[in-house]
Amino acid sequence: MAISPRTSSARWTVAWPVLRTPGEVARDETIAELRKQLRASKSEITELNGKLDALATVTVNLYSENQSLRMRIGAIVQAVHALVTCTYSG
Repeated sequence: MAISPRTSSARWTVAWPVLRTPGEVARDETIAELRKQLRASKSEITELNGKLDALATVTVNLYSENQSLRMRIGAIVQAVHALVTCTYSG
């Protein structure tokens, strides 16, 4: 009795050539190219997201520094105003 795939639980590893039509070949090549483009786009998005995060951090730091400088300028203006007022009132 010969063993067939239907009566045996063993897997057969026979390499059968895959025959594809020219349309299937073109489709598969298009899919491969689109996957390549998708990988490149995802990589670019990852890089740009990193740059965006860095810019957001710089922006927050500059805003904070700007607020601090505005407060210092305000204090200096008040001090100068007080000196001018004292000088001319007395």
